[in-house]
Amino acid sequence: GTVFEKTDVKGLDHLKSECNEFTRKFINKLMNDEFLEKPGDEITVKNIINGVRELAESVRTSLERGEKTFLTPKKCKEAAAYKMPFQEQSFRGAYAWNMIYPDMGIEFPDTIDLVQLNIYKLDDIKDMEESNPEIYKRIKRYIFESKIEEVRSKGLTVLGIPKNIETIPEWCRPYINYDKIVNDNTTKMRSILESLGVQTIQTDSTTDRYSNIIEF
Repeated sequence: GTVFEKTDVKGLDHLKSECNEFTRKFINKLMNDEFLEKPGDEITVKNIINGVRELAESVRTSLERGEKTFLTPKKCKEAAAYKMPFQEQSFRGAYAWNMIYPDMGIEFPDTIDLVQLNIYKLDDIKDMEESNPEIYKRIKRYIFESKIEEVRSKGLTVLGIPKNIETIPEWCRPYINYDKIVNDNTTKMRSILESLGVQTIQTDSTTDRYSNIIEF
């Protein structure tokens, strides 16, 4: 496989950025194996590319099972704490949860897990009108027919999930923005590849094409 000198690598400070515990441990292990503990001064790019793909597949599979492992934890505060509260994803996500689940409401301030969704218009969840009519009605009434213009215009693209709820609600799993969440978790590893001169072109949430490298 293609190899580079360890001194060629730039941007390892990306690993210090905040991310969920699983991803941080995964990246740290790969970097230890490829940088710190590997004999000699050469890095095998193939192993890092395979690591990106393995992490991407892990994220997608976990989300499909409804696990919260790869969601981003966010702090949310009461509306008065923000100049424009509905511009804040954490507040908007918590607001959406409280509208959909009034009996299990999030109390501010709190820390929530934020899941990205692909629900931009009411037609996107048309199937729910029959499969989950009560939730559909609440989303229609409190999101897409909301009196708050910012709520209507942004749709249901984020949902805040309380920490004491163990899984992503089943009804919203088909609408998870898998591409966004996969990319959020793998972007740090892509940055390391790009520091080695390997350009990554994302074709979908779990597939990357790489240029400027030797085929293997």
